Amino acid sequence: MFLPISLSLATALLLLFPSVVVSQDTSLRTVKAAFDKANITEAADITFDPRDLLEVAFPQASGPDVLVHAGVQLPRNQTAIPPVFGIQHTLSSRETSSLFVVAMVDLDAPTPQAPTEAQIRHFLGGNFALGHPDARGLALLSNSTPALSEFMQPTPPAGSDPHRYIFLLFQQPSNFNSQTEVTATTSVENFNISQFALDVGLGNPLGVGTMLLYVISLLQAALVSILTLRSQKLLTFARESSLRTVKVAFDNANIPEDADLIFDPTALLEVSFPQAASLPVDLIVGERLFRNQTAIPPIFGIQNSAFSSAVKETFVVAMVDLDAPTPQAPTNAQIRHFLGGNFALERPDAHGVALLTNSTPALSEFKQPTPPAGSDPHRYVFLLFEQSPGFNEQADVNTTTPISNFNISQFALDVGLGNPLGGTFMLVGPDPTTSS
Repeated sequence: MFLPISLSLATALLLLFPSVVVSQDTSLRTVKAAFDKANITEAADITFDPRDLLEVAFPQASGPDVLVHAGVQLPRNQTAIPPVFGIQHTLSSRETSSLFVVAMVDLDAPTPQAPTEAQIRHFLGGNFALGHPDARGLALLSNSTPALSEFMQPTPPAGSDPHRYIFLLFQQPSNFNSQTEVTATTSVENFNISQFALDVGLGNPLGVGTMLLYVISLLQAALVSILTLRSQKLLTFARESSLRTVKVAFDNANIPEDADLIFDPTALLEVSFPQAASLPVDLIVGERLFRNQTAIPPIFGIQNSAFSSAVKETFVVAMVDLDAPTPQAPTNAQIRHFLGGNFALERPDAHGVALLTNSTPALSEFKQPTPPAGSDPHRYVFLLFEQSPGFNEQADVNTTTPISNFNISQFALDVGLGNPLGGTFMLVGPDPTTSS
C-alpha cells in the first residue's frame, strides 16, 4: 500500500548541547533533491514537499563541541545520547499551541540490500510542546511524558552499507494517548510509520529528516541546516566522598536487604544526567531529584584512582526501581530501568574520573523514572558489575522481556556477574502535576 503523505519540514542530523544557534538553510529545493536522490520517499511510502525545517541534534557527554556538516563522518558513539529536537519557528499560531509526535525509523535494517527487518522503530514519542523561539526563530521541542519507544542508538551490523535513519514530526491528534498499536513492549522491528500514522490519525507529517550511519561512523545526508554550540563544560561529575559514605547510605536506605544484594563497594560509580538547556545534574548518593531532571539517559563514570587494575575490563551497569508502584506496596518491583553491558573505561580526567562507554545496544534501554501520582519517592538504584565471560550469550533478558518484577540479584547470579563493584541511588517522586 502506498500512503501519500505530504511533508513540510526537513532536518539535518546535528549535534546540540545545551543550546542552539541556527545558520540559515540555503534552499528547500536542495533538501528535496537530497531526499529524492536517496530514494527515501519511495522506501518510506511518503511524499516529500518541504516548506519549513525540523532540527535534530545529538548532545555529547564531554569533550569539544562537534559540528556535523553535510557528508562529514563522525564516530557512532556521538549518537549515544538521545537527540534533541527543534523547529524553525515558521508554524502557524494554531500549530504553535499544538502538541507533536516525533518518530525515528531505520529504513535499511539489517542491510540496505536486504531490509527484511525494516522499518526499525528507533524512537516514537508524543506530547512534545514548543518552547519559546530564540532570536533566530528556533524553538526547542520538549515532551512531558515517557516515550512509547525510548530512543535506541543506531547500530548497523558490521559490514553493512550506511543506513538511512528518518525523523518525522506530526501534529498530535487529541486521542493519541489512547492508541494501543505501540507500547513499550511492542516489537520495534517491521514497523510501518506510514501505516501507523494512518491508523492513529496523525495526519500529514509536519517535518522529516534523515541521516546515514556506518557501523563505526556517521554520515549526514546532503541536507543543509547547521546547528552550532555554545562553549560549556558538559560533564562535571559530583565526586562521592568515600566508599564508606556510599555503603552507609545504601544500608540506611535498606537497599542491600530489599535488593537481596551483598554490597561492599570497591569502586565509586558516578552518575550524571545531561540537561537540555543547563549544566548536567550530578548524582550524589541518596539525593532526591526532580523527575524532569532525569529525562535524558544518564552518563556513567568511575573514580579511577583506586581502580586502575580494571582498566582493561568490561562492565555491566543496571538501574532498578525497588519501589514500584509504591514503596508501601512494591508489587511490581523491581522495575528494570536500564541494563547494559560491554562498558569500557576511558582514560581518566584530571580528577581521576574515567567515563564508561559501551559499544553495543543495551539489553534494556533507559526508561525515565515515572512514579505514579500520590506515591512517595522511589529508590532508583544504579549498580556496577564486572562483566562475566558469557554475558553476551545470556538469554534471561532481551529487548522484549518484561521490565517489571525483575530481580537484579537473581540475574547477577544466573549470568555470573558476582556482587556489585559499586553503586549509587537517587530518590525520585511523581511530578506535582501528574494525573495518571
